[in-house]
Amino acid sequence: MTCPVGGPSSVNVSASNNGVTFAAASDVTVTVTDFAVAASPASATVSSGQSAKFTVTVTPQGGPYRSPVTLSCGNLPPQASCSFNPPTVTPGAAAAQSILTIATSVSASVPPSTFQPTGESPARMPAPVLVWVLWPAAMGALWITARRTNRRRAAAFVAASVTFACLASQTMHGGKAAASALRVEPVAPGIAIFPASVDLGSQTIGTTTVPRTVSVTNVGADPLAIGAITAVGDFVSVTNCGALLPAGATCGISVQMTPTAVGTRAGSLSIADNAAGTPHTVTLTGVGVAAPTGGGATPAGAYTVTVSGTVSTLTHANGVILTVQ
Repeated sequence: MTCPVGGPSSVNVSASNNGVTFAAASDVTVTVTDFAVAASPASATVSSGQSAKFTVTVTPQGGPYRSPVTLSCGNLPPQASCSFNPPTVTPGAAAAQSILTIATSVSASVPPSTFQPTGESPARMPAPVLVWVLWPAAMGALWITARRTNRRRAAAFVAASVTFACLASQTMHGGKAAASALRVEPVAPGIAIFPASVDLGSQTIGTTTVPRTVSVTNVGADPLAIGAITAVGDFVSVTNCGALLPAGATCGISVQMTPTAVGTRAGSLSIADNAAGTPHTVTLTGVGVAAPTGGGATPAGAYTVTVSGTVSTLTHANGVILTVQ
């Protein structure tokens, strides 16, 4: 049988053999407790050769947790080490804490993994606005030129200018209005994914990058049904997108890379849905960098360090982000 965390759960116990009962049934109450692991701050930045400290909190779940929890860390940067003080905690009825120290070595030899956000294009004045801004100047020039020759010719120039401005404005503005109407009044689910590609930068082999987020927005009028979300290559994904995304709503997909070899790493994120063009894909790229040899320095970069608490075969984990400059 399986008892849920918390409780209590009542269990009826009796002893028998071949249908012959040896003892009266007894009720047994079973309470299952658990624990959770958290760390703060969520991230820290250090120069190579420095140390970062985090407070690790082990909290009982469903009642007092009286077993010792052994703490450990994983996915450390090369030439880095971690230690806990104390290395084992017993939460009991209240939370217990330990101080995690991550120490790096002297200087970094690998360029840091940086994220360069795509800059927005400079704002441009809409074409219809340009028409109405430039038209008065052009008409004035034409008026002055024509008036010097003949008033009747000047009036003709003005009429031609007004007609041209109106036609140009209707052509350009009307085309945009029609396109806008098609976007604002869709009749089916639609999907917008940003960005279309993600570069996770350079990362030491066997270590994991910090998460990058891909946003999914339903730009249609009907709910967007989301199926399997799959990352291939040296990439993994975690999402908060549910099975249905309401019209106008946005959800996120977190992607990370753990390079398995030196050089360019290529993969993709695939999203199955009920919008036209499914499945939709996002290009994922990164670069694997060789770890320094023994005695070398900690490479610069961003690392997701795993903080784990273990009791026998039960393990709970959390993560902190360490950036080495």
